[in-house]
Amino acid sequence: MISSQAKIQGVLKPATWFPLSRNFHQEIQKWTASVEVERLFDSVVEAVGSVGGLSVDTVDKKGRFLKLHFLTPGGKWLDVYELNFSQTEETTEIIVKGSSSGILPMIIPCAPLLNVVLCLACFADGGKIAQTMKKLRKQVEESGISIDREIIQKSMGRP
Repeated sequence: MISSQAKIQGVLKPATWFPLSRNFHQEIQKWTASVEVERLFDSVVEAVGSVGGLSVDTVDKKGRFLKLHFLTPGGKWLDVYELNFSQTEETTEIIVKGSSSGILPMIIPCAPLLNVVLCLACFADGGKIAQTMKKLRKQVEESGISIDREIIQKSMGRP
């Protein structure tokens, strides 16, 4: 039940529909590395398995896009991360957007439907989105790739 609800919730992401409520639990960062896009893409995909709770939902290597799901321990709230890769002459940039997908966790029956009804609810992520981004970035850096990080939009729910 949890995985099927997470698939539906990961597509809908009702907690991201309205900017006022979304900004409490969404973070956007730009990562820059001096490596080719293919190497960075592969390193990120490989690093996902080393971050507990994080899994790959969508891989589009040609379109340079990754979508990741993070189910929190216990309650199984679903956070969604979208990574868009682009290559410049000297660097590769990734725009990493992470957000909570809904106020209710996936262990609750019909959570995706209930989260649609509750899409305007304001709730904070408590910095969890940024923490998962940091874990993933550090895991990629363990493969020998140095990544510079710039915060584009800080979650308003981050301490």
